[in-house]
Amino acid sequence: MIARIVEAHYFRTRDGYEVDLVFKLGSRLRAVEIKLSASPSPEDYSRFNLAADFIGADRRYLVAQVAQASLNKTGGVLSLPHLLDMLAKELR
Repeated sequence: MIARIVEAHYFRTRDGYEVDLVFKLGSRLRAVEIKLSASPSPEDYSRFNLAADFIGADRRYLVAQVAQASLNKTGGVLSLPHLLDMLAKELR
């Protein structure tokens, strides 16, 4: 098994837009925002989406305490175990 080195970063603009975790996996730039809520608001996702646009992220995931993931081709809202599962499969 070959280990991949992934550099993780944080992004924040002067006016408060932020991404908790930014990293590159393969050729795709990932943006991950973490919320403690079980029901993140549309505003939470919209604000995160704008910040992900600033850095050019083509995959973006809002991690929250949700029972069911809501994903589309570029990302969505999911639980931490679900995100870790997805990333582990990509690293294989």
